[in-house]
Amino acid sequence: DLALVLRHGATAIHGVDIRREYAKLPRIASEQLGMSRIPAALTFETIEPGASLAGKRPLVDGIMSWSTFEHVQRDQLLPIFRDLNSCLRAGGYFFIQIEPLFYSPFGSHLRRYDDVPWHHLLASEEALWNIIEAHDGPIDAAETDFGFADFGVDGYKKFVFNEYRALNRLTADELVEITKNAGFKLVRQERRSLDMPIPQALRGKYPEEWLLNNEILLLLSK
Repeated sequence: DLALVLRHGATAIHGVDIRREYAKLPRIASEQLGMSRIPAALTFETIEPGASLAGKRPLVDGIMSWSTFEHVQRDQLLPIFRDLNSCLRAGGYFFIQIEPLFYSPFGSHLRRYDDVPWHHLLASEEALWNIIEAHDGPIDAAETDFGFADFGVDGYKKFVFNEYRALNRLTADELVEITKNAGFKLVRQERRSLDMPIPQALRGKYPEEWLLNNEILLLLSK
C-alpha cells in the first residue's frame, strides 16, 4: 500500500485485514525509508474474519489482494467475493494474486523450514511437524515476515504450521470460477508455472497443471 502511494501517486488507499500488521508500518517505513510519518493517503482497519464491508464506505475504484485468498475458508470465499463486488463501482477493477498455490512444489508455505518439493503432498502432517519442530538454525530472510518477532522461534513454528493446516487448497481454475459466480468479469489472467520434475508418486494422483502451477494473477472488473 505504501509503495503504491510513493511510486504511483495513489491518493487514497484503505487497507483491511483481520490482523493488525499494519500497525508496524510506521516503524518499518522509518527504519527502511527514513520516513517520519505515513502519508495521509493511507488508512487501515481491522475486521473480524468474514465481516461484510459493503455499504460502510463509498464505492471504490479498485481492490487489490496479494497472497491472501489461499488462507480464506472455502465456505467464506463466495460470500466475500460477492461482498467485495458490492464495494466496487461499475467499471472498477479487482486484482488478485496467489503464490504459491497449494498443489505446487512449495504450496505448503513451509519452505522456511522444509525445502523438499511437494513434501506436503508426500508426507503426513505428523512428519511435516517433526521436521519443523526439529529445525534449528536461521531462517532465510526472504521466508520470514514482520510477524516473526511477535511469536518467538517456537511460537512462529506453531503459527506457520497452523497456517499450513488451514490452507483452503484452492486451485487456479476454482479461483476463476468462484470470482465469476460472484459477478466479476475476467479481464486478464496469467498463470506462472515451475519447470521441475514431478515425483513418480504424484504422477496420476493430481493433474500436472496443479502440480506445476505456482502462481496466478487475475484482473477482474465489475
